[in-house]
Amino acid sequence: MSVAVYERDVSLTGRLEGYHIHINPAGSRALKACLPPPVWESFVATAGEPGGLGFLTEQLSELVVINGEATADPAEGSHAVDRITLRHLLLSGLDDAVHCDKTFTHYEEHDGKVTAFFDDGSCALRRPARRCGRCRIRRAPAWVPHRLATSMNMIVAPDPFFLFTSVFERRSGYRDQDDLDVNTGRRW
Repeated sequence: MSVAVYERDVSLTGRLEGYHIHINPAGSRALKACLPPPVWESFVATAGEPGGLGFLTEQLSELVVINGEATADPAEGSHAVDRITLRHLLLSGLDDAVHCDKTFTHYEEHDGKVTAFFDDGSCALRRPARRCGRCRIRRAPAWVPHRLATSMNMIVAPDPFFLFTSVFERRSGYRDQDDLDVNTGRRW
């Protein structure tokens, strides 16, 4: 199947902001099945320990806590993953399919086909995509309660408010996504 990705970023390695996501066992099995073995091994090496999920009140009283458990087979376990590192891993080997510095301006639909137009004057057949954004804090201050500093939490407040927190600490001690060579899993 022929695939093309049009990315607004000038470089796939230039983005520094990001957040962490949780990969459940079904996602882990899918990644192991789809990724080349060296990329899967880099994924496991750079993922964080599963820390569980807590549901807390706005006063930080625990409502429910689901503890994360490590498994012998990484494909059967959950993983805390840095979004930027995961992006690098998933894009490794796709240089011909990913086109950077392509800012979408508009689309036109004719005869059931959608053409996307970019600010550099180029165009391509595609389907429109939706976007969302997140932010992260690198280190929790010392005054943050232990539960918030060690795992994922959903802090439930009166409607319509809530706060989701997530902590990420890599298993292998990689310092930052910028240090990772996605092809070898080694630091630069």
